[in-house]
Amino acid sequence: MEIGQIKMADLIKSLILDIVKINKLQKIFLEDAYDRLNSTEKDDLNCLINFCNDEGIDCLADAYNTIVLDTLKEQIYFKRHKKYRFSTFKDVAESVYFNQEYMKHYMYGLALTAFFWEQHRSIKNYFLSVLPKKCKGKYLEIGPGHGYFMAKAMSTTAYDSFSGIDISPTSLELTKKFLDSDIWGETKNFNLVLSDFLEVNFKDRYDAIVMGEVLEHVEEPISFLEKIKSLSDGDTFIFVTTCINAPAIDHIKLFRNVDEVNDLIVKAGLQILDIHLVPYNNLDIDGSQKLELPINIALVLKNK
Repeated sequence: MEIGQIKMADLIKSLILDIVKINKLQKIFLEDAYDRLNSTEKDDLNCLINFCNDEGIDCLADAYNTIVLDTLKEQIYFKRHKKYRFSTFKDVAESVYFNQEYMKHYMYGLALTAFFWEQHRSIKNYFLSVLPKKCKGKYLEIGPGHGYFMAKAMSTTAYDSFSGIDISPTSLELTKKFLDSDIWGETKNFNLVLSDFLEVNFKDRYDAIVMGEVLEHVEEPISFLEKIKSLSDGDTFIFVTTCINAPAIDHIKLFRNVDEVNDLIVKAGLQILDIHLVPYNNLDIDGSQKLELPINIALVLKNK
């Protein structure tokens, strides 16, 4: 279905209908997810869908379903083997990060989960609530993905310049596409770099550093945290997210409990100012850990 033929108010429901056509098991789940969205989230999601006019709702539905099916497959593997399928960057690089077709689907699908999956939605809303609104200076985002966090930071904060770094060409192209469009608010001065974060020789320190859903994708997460420390000072706002027992097609670092993440943060020389834990649906943190079910975690950190 062409998006241009649909009234703006009906875009989200039309997308849900298209998803259900190819995956009937998502019907109740997505209807409940829609009911939880607040007006701002509906506006942001509408803008995303409308912007993807050249793709069509069918393509977005397929992208979302790809994420659902791939994640389900990895959850089954994790349940059977008590480990993630892959453990090195080389295992997933060509099939995910450097596969243009798959990565484009992956990024669109991941953007939709920030609105439809309660765990991802909770992390998104937490980020928006703790992000400093009046601070100025330089903002750095490691792995901006689809660009939503950076776009919202541009439109809601007083930071003067924005930098993003990502290893995936497709991800960076999508980030630039969204930022150039102003779909999530007016964008500011920004620069995007295609590179491995650990290999870049940064000349500046930053006033805000954001790294969402990266630690579980790398072999040595402490190296990323230590580099963040080196690029920050005592006043830098540092926001990091990761997940526990959360298998996905490109997750290679398995954190089995919250303490493992906390210990890693401390070992890297960073201090935890605040922590936001999102357990698996209808469970608490202890229950999720005991059953080895996914927990999403967001941390506000400080350079000691």
